[in-house]
Amino acid sequence: MLDTSQNIRRQTTGALVTGLVFGVGFFAWTALMPLDGAVTASGLVALENSVKKVQHQTGGIVGQIFVREGARVKEGALLVKLDDTTTRANLGIILNDLVAGKARLARLVSERDQLAKVVFPDELTKRAVLSTEVRSALENELKLFENRVKSRDGQRQQLKERIGQLRQELGGLATQRQSIDEQLRVAREELADLKGLQAKGLVQRPRITALDREVARNEGVLGDVIARTAASMGKIAEVELQIVQIDRDMVTEVSKDFRETETKISELNEKRVAADDQLRRVEITAPISGIVQQLQIHTVGGVVSPSDPLMLIVPDGDQLIVEVRLQPQDRDQIKFEQDTRVRFSSFNQRTTPELNATVFRISGDVVRDAQSGAYYYTVGVRVPDRELVKLNGAKLVPGMPADAFFKTDTRTLLSYLLKPLTDHWQTTFTGR
Repeated sequence: MLDTSQNIRRQTTGALVTGLVFGVGFFAWTALMPLDGAVTASGLVALENSVKKVQHQTGGIVGQIFVREGARVKEGALLVKLDDTTTRANLGIILNDLVAGKARLARLVSERDQLAKVVFPDELTKRAVLSTEVRSALENELKLFENRVKSRDGQRQQLKERIGQLRQELGGLATQRQSIDEQLRVAREELADLKGLQAKGLVQRPRITALDREVARNEGVLGDVIARTAASMGKIAEVELQIVQIDRDMVTEVSKDFRETETKISELNEKRVAADDQLRRVEITAPISGIVQQLQIHTVGGVVSPSDPLMLIVPDGDQLIVEVRLQPQDRDQIKFEQDTRVRFSSFNQRTTPELNATVFRISGDVVRDAQSGAYYYTVGVRVPDRELVKLNGAKLVPGMPADAFFKTDTRTLLSYLLKPLTDHWQTTFTGR
């Protein structure tokens, strides 16, 4: 009985010692054994340079097609030319309006400065030699200038003639006044003499009354002459002001027209720039060198809607990369040129190894998935050609799924096991 109890005690002690040794060994292994850390992200095989979509901002009618599906083109090569009939017609109208506006502006400046003739810019006079439209615009403004000058000169002449007539009237009134003044002087002297004789009883009263009446009548006539003289002088002053007003009205009208013409020329210049740009864009060229795919236009005369895709240009000889979506919480562990391993899940995993790669591009901000609403960073991973050889002839195609494993700092198993607990403690104490 005693031996059995001792055996049990020895077995229990041995088990405890063995467990303790195993536990201490396991703890030492977890604390000392290094493990490579990695961040995992999934994505797709893609072209390093995106496929270029060929569009036209304003659209139009197809005039010529220079490429076909699958054609290889160089950057800048002419792909499609839109019909430019309407665009050229619009540009011609704008250019003609510009010439007319500049010619009008030159005529207004000549009128404002009261020049004897219109001084046109050298640009217009040189173009008038070769262009019937320009020459016609200059001739129209020159005729208008001459007609307006003649009209103002005619108005001035009429007013000056009116002033001449009024001055003749003033001359007649002055003569009439001189005659009346003389008649009054004689009548007043005679009246004074008669009044002296009347006092002596030598002249009868009726004769003096008649002479008084004649003096009063002449004084009335004199007052009328003076009033008419003042009226005529006032009319002369008024007509002289009308002559001055002709030039003032001309300056006011010309200044208004000048501002309006300058504004119109400025607007036409903007339209000309837009029309020139639109004319240049009737020739649609290749944005990059590559292969034409998904050609959407096949018929001359077809309508191209604004911003509709006409074709795609797949970059020629572009390198394939892996583009993955990285979770925002892992962003601080990823850096440029970071060592990465890539696995292509489309291939046989037993015969296809993981390939070494490096990070060469990281998006500057998070991107939001339109469907799920999740946020992520886009990370570009490049696989060197020497690694692609390991695929043993397997061909990568854009759109294939791929997984990237970003190598991070080496850590022990114990640190992995304790990290959730230490993070929780840190959050708790920080919150306090």
